Amino acid sequence: MNPLTEESFEVRPAIIDDATGIAQVHVKSWIETYKGLVPDDYLATLSVAEKSKIWKELLSQPAPNSRTFVATLDNQIVGFVSGGEAREKTHGFTGELYAIYLLKEQQGKGIGKALFQTLTDYLKKLGITSMFLWVLRDNKTVAFYKAMGGTRGTSQDDEMGGQFFKEDMYFWDKI
Repeated sequence: MNPLTEESFEVRPAIIDDATGIAQVHVKSWIETYKGLVPDDYLATLSVAEKSKIWKELLSQPAPNSRTFVATLDNQIVGFVSGGEAREKTHGFTGELYAIYLLKEQQGKGIGKALFQTLTDYLKKLGITSMFLWVLRDNKTVAFYKAMGGTRGTSQDDEMGGQFFKEDMYFWDKI
């Protein structure tokens, strides 16, 4: 099979009708990414129905200066990115990448990069010039953030399923 070209997939702003597709990617990506990193009991609690409700609410009442974009392939959502103004103002960054998830079988094809670029283009239009995100330290996808020019910063503890995990901040001084 030939590798995907940018013409093979589309990145567009998410709409309310995308909530279930986003939820499916969200749950499947979490299981693919975090199996063996976080407790299986915690992963078993993830529900597409619950995530769909959350995404419907987020998409129907987005925070000011925030946006979610989806990547579609053959009219199916295969990834998404969400970001906007920084929710935490304590670190000095004006923007935040809230979430970016891509199905494992679609990774390495340029879709994640296109999602990332679409979000940063949106942030720049808002006058946002810097950005950060939090990611579990042992998450293999940190290589993606490094490849996109991210720098590892401070760390914090996060609790999931009754266990504590280290999260690292990755940041971009200039996007």
